[in-house]
Amino acid sequence: MFNFNQKLFGLVILSISFNATASTSVGCNDSYVSMSDSKLIIEVAPTNDDDTVNLQCALDVATQMGVPVVRLGQGDYYISEIIAYNFNGTLKGRSRSSTRLLVKDFSIYCQGELSQKRISSALKFAGGKPSLNTLQIIAGESCQDGRQLRSVVHFTGGLARSSNCSNEVIFGVVDRVDILNSSDYENGPRAAIVVQAEGVVFPGSCNTNLLGTFRMHRSGVENVNIGAQIAMHGGAQVDVSFNQFTDNLYGVLMRNSNQSTTIFKNTITNSVTDGNESVGVFIISSGVNVPAKNNILVSRNLFEIATDTLSSGWAVVFAQYGDARSEITGVVSGNVFDLQNTVSVHAFDVSNGSISANQFMSPDYAPIIIDGDRGVTDWTITANTRMEDTISAGGDVFLGNQTSLSIVGPNQDFNVEDLGVSNYILGPLPIIPSETNSSKTGKATVNSLGDRFKVPQDVF
Repeated sequence: MFNFNQKLFGLVILSISFNATASTSVGCNDSYVSMSDSKLIIEVAPTNDDDTVNLQCALDVATQMGVPVVRLGQGDYYISEIIAYNFNGTLKGRSRSSTRLLVKDFSIYCQGELSQKRISSALKFAGGKPSLNTLQIIAGESCQDGRQLRSVVHFTGGLARSSNCSNEVIFGVVDRVDILNSSDYENGPRAAIVVQAEGVVFPGSCNTNLLGTFRMHRSGVENVNIGAQIAMHGGAQVDVSFNQFTDNLYGVLMRNSNQSTTIFKNTITNSVTDGNESVGVFIISSGVNVPAKNNILVSRNLFEIATDTLSSGWAVVFAQYGDARSEITGVVSGNVFDLQNTVSVHAFDVSNGSISANQFMSPDYAPIIIDGDRGVTDWTITANTRMEDTISAGGDVFLGNQTSLSIVGPNQDFNVEDLGVSNYILGPLPIIPSETNSSKTGKATVNSLGDRFKVPQDVF
């Protein structure tokens, strides 16, 4: 049994503990926003109403005072548009299941993009070294004017401008964050995460290059048009690893980027219906003034994509459109492709790549396609394994008639349809005869595969 002195000692300990967690006013709403006496954390409590002002104030103060953490509690936070300029810290929740940012429907003035020179988003980090951790974000029909929100979370630099040009810089991180679309593809947000300069979208802008780094780890995106849209430059280091992309039309999209990119150990799952196109990893070069180089490693991911007879699906696509001339180097290695009626890898007008040591577990047709409208050379397809018999409408490996100097290695259990010139088909691989194989002239065609397996459309 405790005596009086022991109880008094306990009260002293409680008092000391309370004082250790005491907080300081930072000039925001003191009922919900406060800073620890250590000045290392700004705490923001939910109001059960509109939390936009409180969160904006907390991020502004953290930036001004150099506070490294803005921490949210358990519960739901209702927001519209928040912009953090040059924030060098972490915005974090308690966990993905207990802290939610709910983007209010019809709350963002998306039409203001043109006058404000920034793309519409719910949470924008402009410059700095921002990190977003351990929370969930849900967005639906967020725009006031019937438009589509361009991004739920946007990592970028300054506003789009036509003078005083310079490169933008950001060092962004997304870790253990789930982003969900509560609407449909047409009305919900266009992209969950966008990493690109504001000037990319607005004609006449000169600040189109975003330098730095970006990492997306252990996060999830569901039911959004584009899971992660990334366009950095200057050989930026980009790492997309251990994420779950579910039912997005495009899992990871990189258009006109100049990056050193690793896409590693993600799970990309999609069921494509209603005449839609879907691509798990989509690397695009399009236009005239495109970056000179782009290096991409796609390794040890699981692709589970199924399409109906009206739709088209691809697991990995490297494509150049129009007059684009970019040196895209793609390495696809160690992945598992569990596909139904879906192309596994398609390289269109892209040379110098490797497809190796992948497992193809697809009971339905899932070809590798190397073709284009210009000369495509120097692809190597080796050491892949096929776990089940494929129902082939053509070659398991299709080399179009603009394809040359490419190698298909032995012992892969592939049928090869070679319409190209001077390709090397090694070992006991069945070669499917083709009427066009003798001439090997004209533009590339994948007619034997059907129109649904032509290269996907460019995405702007």
